Amino acid sequence: MAACNAPEVAGVLLYATEMREEDFAPFRAVRKPLVVYDHVCSPRHHCVVADNEDGTMELTRYLIRMGCRRIEYLAHKHYIYNFEQRRIGFIGSIHLMGLEREACPILYAGYGISDVESYMKEWLKEHPLPDAYIMENYQVSIGLMRALRELNIKVPEQVSLIGIDEVPDYMTDRLKITCLHIDHTNRAQVVIRQLVQEIRDPSHIKLKIVSRSRLVEGDSVRKCNE
Repeated sequence: MAACNAPEVAGVLLYATEMREEDFAPFRAVRKPLVVYDHVCSPRHHCVVADNEDGTMELTRYLIRMGCRRIEYLAHKHYIYNFEQRRIGFIGSIHLMGLEREACPILYAGYGISDVESYMKEWLKEHPLPDAYIMENYQVSIGLMRALRELNIKVPEQVSLIGIDEVPDYMTDRLKITCLHIDHTNRAQVVIRQLVQEIRDPSHIKLKIVSRSRLVEGDSVRKCNE
């Protein structure tokens, strides 16, 4: 941590998106003002995160309002804090809305686009389509879309899709995917402002700043009873 504690360093912004809590241990030696971005791994420091849990609960409830009762959550195999929070939100909303847990599984589809595509093509040979898929990130979204296209499965006529984070429509055959919009740009600006404030006037009270996300409706979800 010598570089972080160098005299010319005023403060440290820790980009912790892919960190586990145990990875934070070396950073306890940082003596400069420090703010954590995209994780809550240290109660001794300010952190700025997205509301992944509440956001995923919102989009799950949206699918349920649209009549979906069999909802499969397609997860990335890589562990990060944001993914964990999204899964907690999904499981929580399924429980609160009284759906059968067995009808709403979490499928760990792969590490990248090609993995997800291959996994889902094999999975769908032996399993029926659910009412809807929730796609954990853009890699899962693109991989699933490719698999569905290969299998000639139409969206939303045969299955509804809802993603977390936007995917450009030129990558989805011009289909606008209903998604949870997470504002990465403004959240990054907030973490910089928080670090500057901590450098100028350190606070004994450490804040967890959560940026709201919003549901953006597209063309990939239909009412299940239509």
